[in-house]
Amino acid sequence: MPPLDNTVQGKDLCINCSTFFSKKPVTPSHEVNHESVPDVREILDVLETAAEGCSFCALVAQRLQCGDKGTSTSSTEKLRLSIDDTYDGEIKDGRLLRVEVGKSGNYLLSFRLYSPRSLEPPSDRVVRDTNDSEESKALICKWYDICDTEHAECRPSDASTKYWKPTRLLKIEPSKESEAEVCKLVNGSQVAREKGYVALSYCWGEIRFLKLESRNEHELRKGILVSSLEETFQHALKVTRWLGYKYIWIDCLCINQYEDNKGDWQNEAPTMKSVYSAASITIVAAHGKDPSSGLFTRRYAKSIVPPVVHCPWADYLNPTLTITFNSLWSYEIDCGSLASRAWTVQERALSRRLLIFGISQVFYKCSKMNLCESYPDSEPPSTVNSTSLALFQLSDQVPSSGEAWSRMVEMYSGAKLTRDEDKLMAFAGLAEKMQERFPEDDYVVGFWGINQTQTHRATELLWTTWGGKAATCRLSPRVAPTWSWLSLNARVWLRNPEEDIEKVLIDILEVCVTPVDAKHPTGNIHGDPRLHIQCKLKPAEWYFVGGTADDHLGTYQITFDGIARDRSYISGVTLVGGVRLDGPISKDLANLKIFLLPVARCLCWRRKTIAGLVVTPAHDQKGRYQRLGCFNMEKKHGRRLTHERFIQRTSSLDNEGSKTTNIKVIKRGWQEIPDQFIYLV
Repeated sequence: MPPLDNTVQGKDLCINCSTFFSKKPVTPSHEVNHESVPDVREILDVLETAAEGCSFCALVAQRLQCGDKGTSTSSTEKLRLSIDDTYDGEIKDGRLLRVEVGKSGNYLLSFRLYSPRSLEPPSDRVVRDTNDSEESKALICKWYDICDTEHAECRPSDASTKYWKPTRLLKIEPSKESEAEVCKLVNGSQVAREKGYVALSYCWGEIRFLKLESRNEHELRKGILVSSLEETFQHALKVTRWLGYKYIWIDCLCINQYEDNKGDWQNEAPTMKSVYSAASITIVAAHGKDPSSGLFTRRYAKSIVPPVVHCPWADYLNPTLTITFNSLWSYEIDCGSLASRAWTVQERALSRRLLIFGISQVFYKCSKMNLCESYPDSEPPSTVNSTSLALFQLSDQVPSSGEAWSRMVEMYSGAKLTRDEDKLMAFAGLAEKMQERFPEDDYVVGFWGINQTQTHRATELLWTTWGGKAATCRLSPRVAPTWSWLSLNARVWLRNPEEDIEKVLIDILEVCVTPVDAKHPTGNIHGDPRLHIQCKLKPAEWYFVGGTADDHLGTYQITFDGIARDRSYISGVTLVGGVRLDGPISKDLANLKIFLLPVARCLCWRRKTIAGLVVTPAHDQKGRYQRLGCFNMEKKHGRRLTHERFIQRTSSLDNEGSKTTNIKVIKRGWQEIPDQFIYLV
């Protein structure tokens, strides 16, 4: 292998990288053959030069080693490196550096090249090949000390939060028999009020591990060796000691998990908001799939400090450029197992401070700082930061309650639950905290701002599912009404009322929802929740028209003001692709009696549309309807939707005494169509 060159074209680069960055960029073209690209290397060569100390090869190797959302690579495949000399259509700071993997190039690593005016080159510092090191410890403690002493926003705003303690905590202390540490279960009420505690957010996964149960509570209160715990818990206790704390809250060891003792869980679940908002800091095991994964990781040490390269072709006064990895936050955290779990969403969003152990490095996030081991002193450019949705906190500065609400709904709705019946409870803490932050608003079963304007109320009804397929389904058992997105296993999108809604076409008269526990109105609810509305209904029908059963678009249509003469011809107005179902598509749809319920006139992508719900009568319940999906149609079709057309037949005798039938098409405008008062359930 070629020797490292530490004197030419930048520090700590191999000869191949030094030569590559010294060349004038060639804008990549996907039309050229794979062999004709200027810089092509085998992955095996990159791995070898990374091990020898090349900082850029180490950065690439780290990303290849971790993979990208499950993508795997072979060491025999080739890499194609190219620098795009334009950025957003013009030559300026932040050139794109592409590393395409394999002949197809469908696996892409993207980086940016920044001049010192946009990103200060990293200072010399020691980084180890693991974050279980004195250097990482010092950095973590430095971040926390700055936040604790300088950020008033990150401290509890009231004494009730500052001195609140969970029912149980784990206390870390030296063993009386040996030098090993032990942890013991203690009552939160026995902990001095000025003593803080740390919380842990992690994935349970599929493995069996120690949990608090009635049969082992006595043993845990006596104390067990820290070394007997799963690796994630061991590491979490170690970091807790780094930060100067003796107490930590871990759900599986602080809430009784015995199946026959569900009362303890029912008592503790509503306190999750307080557990995480009162914790001094929350440790997040972002990359681990279960408690055996640990917090600390092995990595290429050179991949952590952004490489600095000398590019004589750069049109800057200083041709020394810093390489950054695009979307580092998202890559390290969103791609981890934790980001997909619903219970952990509120754990992160409610916490005042987050210490996140990602795929290869540690991150620190609070209301004032977004830092990591690669950028320990200041935030990097937005292309690198690209705020991870998984790290949204309610303490973040957002322009309005609607903005905060939209982020939370998107984040939570896309996450997974082991038990469907937990859907409301796993979100209850977030909703309760939102009400504390925005007391002028109100919340009911995923419906935010119930006491606001009719425009805002209508907007809440027009949520839609993400993606091109209807792979979603209603929760079973049913935990929420069909008009609430909480009734689905689906990632949803909320409309922006300030941008989209021009005129509301319904009137919400009453929301009838009864919580199971009046002290926690954001939690589970009793049966028969309903929404009483004044609206107009347009009879319609839909049917399966072909394609595969799991396709979302093009497999069904909706028609109104027309008659289905056969299954290949529809008269009247037909909507193709303007409907999004809340659940899987099936041929049973053809048997459903449906109505279109116009909700609002909207402005969508500068085009005037009408948006509404597709509803069907509830079984044996007159005046009650269930939501099946939503629709969005252009204004030209909307004219037919907001008018009524029907055929009037009359009989008469002609001059010869013969009976004749007269047919007349009657049209009525929106104001002439009688309102209906219905319940959405």
